[in-house]
Amino acid sequence: MEDIREHFMRAKEPMTARVLYKVDIPGRFLIDLSINGIMFKDTLCDSGSCINLMYMDIAKKIGIKKLQPSRIQIGLADSSSITPKGMVLNLYVRIGDCDVPTDFHIVELQRKGFSNIILGGSFLGTVGAVMNWPNQGMFFTNINKDAF
Repeated sequence: MEDIREHFMRAKEPMTARVLYKVDIPGRFLIDLSINGIMFKDTLCDSGSCINLMYMDIAKKIGIKKLQPSRIQIGLADSSSITPKGMVLNLYVRIGDCDVPTDFHIVELQRKGFSNIILGGSFLGTVGAVMNWPNQGMFFTNINKDAF
């Protein structure tokens, strides 16, 4: 009975709030990978993107000749939208010793950024990505089983 009373009294006490450390604007999450034996450094992992994106010149460079139809509109950061030229399905992206089947939407745009390829949520989910925002690190738990 004393235990119940003690728990009740503790529950009535006001809770003290913890104050969290504020994280500054995070940098970019970049990885190195290869496709068809061609290395791509500083590939952007974008947790805010639903799709994986590749520029047309990169698709040609890795030997893609035929595209599947794509029926989506892609909204860009400047509020404009584009229609992809097509899709490549189940293209193997190599990270370390692991091949990850990945679908890409192929776009023909004037390149403004530094990254040739953008990996979005479908890829990040497949590899089991865990982003460590305060330390700006990322683990792929389905590739490295010893990550945690």
